[in-house]
Amino acid sequence: VDLQQHTDTTIVVTGRHDPCIVPRAVVVLESVTAMALADLGLRGGFLP
Repeated sequence: VDLQQHTDTTIVVTGRHDPCIVPRAVVVLESVTAMALADLGLRGGFLP
């Protein structure tokens, strides 16, 4: 729905999209772990 014109619209999705996150799961888990460890290091005073 186009909110400005109040009409139905068709969405066209282009580009590269992964249908499943499983092939990228390792990268996602590594990134989340790195962010969590950095957050804990900042909160614990181990990182400036």
